[in-house]
Amino acid sequence: MVNDVLGLIDFKADIQDPNGKLVSWNEDDDSPCNWIGVKCNPRYNRVSELVLDGFALSGWIGKALLQLQFLRKLSLAKKSYWELKPWSCRLRLFSTLAAINFSSNQFSGSLPSGNWSLKGLRLLDLSNNHLDGEIPKGIEGLNNLRAINLQKNKFTGAVPDGIGSCLLLRSIAFSENSFSGSLPNPLQNLALCNDNSFSGWVPTSIGNLQSLRVLNISMNAFTGSFPESMINFQNLLTVDLSQNSLTGSLPSWILKLGVQEILLSGNRLSGSMDSIFSSSPVNSHPKLLVLDLSHNALLGKVPSAIGDFSSLRVLNLYRNSLKGGIPASIGDLKALDILDLSENRLNGSIPLEIEGAISLKELRPENNSLVGTIPTSIQKCSSLTSLANEKSLQRWLDHELEVMVNVHEVRYEYEKQSQVYVLSSKVF
Repeated sequence: MVNDVLGLIDFKADIQDPNGKLVSWNEDDDSPCNWIGVKCNPRYNRVSELVLDGFALSGWIGKALLQLQFLRKLSLAKKSYWELKPWSCRLRLFSTLAAINFSSNQFSGSLPSGNWSLKGLRLLDLSNNHLDGEIPKGIEGLNNLRAINLQKNKFTGAVPDGIGSCLLLRSIAFSENSFSGSLPNPLQNLALCNDNSFSGWVPTSIGNLQSLRVLNISMNAFTGSFPESMINFQNLLTVDLSQNSLTGSLPSWILKLGVQEILLSGNRLSGSMDSIFSSSPVNSHPKLLVLDLSHNALLGKVPSAIGDFSSLRVLNLYRNSLKGGIPASIGDLKALDILDLSENRLNGSIPLEIEGAISLKELRPENNSLVGTIPTSIQKCSSLTSLANEKSLQRWLDHELEVMVNVHEVRYEYEKQSQVYVLSSKVF
């Protein structure tokens, strides 16, 4: 216990504490277990956790912490300003640590190369810093790693293939870096690798991730079609492959996964939507909450089967090449908040059944070939706050606007110029 007190006092001597967060740390105490940010193992009465998140501390992380021989968790995250160098070279000496969290600081430089001796490490979070360079291959030796978060840094190069050998890994977050090349293969687990420059086809080995809950590889440069192995997902809740260059048709099995969110916007997908709705199992209907297929090249009609998805909250089909009318089954979507059908080739009129979408907050049917007037029964959508439409409905604006007492914004567009009329709540 004396070593723990001395180690923490030496650590305190090397840092600045402008807000006096560590005032309770007193070298005359026999035990540090009641000090703020310190937690002890009750069995050995030794320091097991040091959590100083958000304390606005700064300074060096020196050798003093090596005296804490039972330390398992070290968290120095948020609003602190630590010097990682040259301490990064000593990172391998903390062989007892199970969790390291240095997120949201000002760390810079590269990670240490060579063999990392952190055999017991389960969590490594270095996100939201200024770290650069490549991920060292030594990280492959962290065989007990469950989660690694390196997002929002400046890492470059390829992700080491050997990271797939960490068989216990359940979460990888590498988004908002500058990684390039292809995804590691074999890949044992993947969560967030979005906003990089990964390219090539999505690897078929991704289907091995049967316990995966979130797949987010958006904002990369993936090409080709969806790998059939994705049908093996058993626990997936979110699929986000938006902002890539994927081609081909929507996979007929995607709704069979029973996911809550399908985000495929900003690709080059073509074909009709019928392929995914015609084969969707009944048990998937109440699960889907968000369907975003915007900014693709989808053809055909909006399937009437869309009305079977009673829990759907967001339906975004903006900027495709959809034709035909708006299906009356839209009115069956009682939970729908946002409906964006803009910039397609839809014709006919807005169906009277739209009144059934009682939770609707935003309706965007503009830049189509719709005719007629907006049904006055839409006033039953009492939560509606934003409505956009074309000049063909201008007559409704002139004569029937009084029924929309909750609408705060109404837009309509001319073919050659756009005018926006904002009607504040003060008007009504």
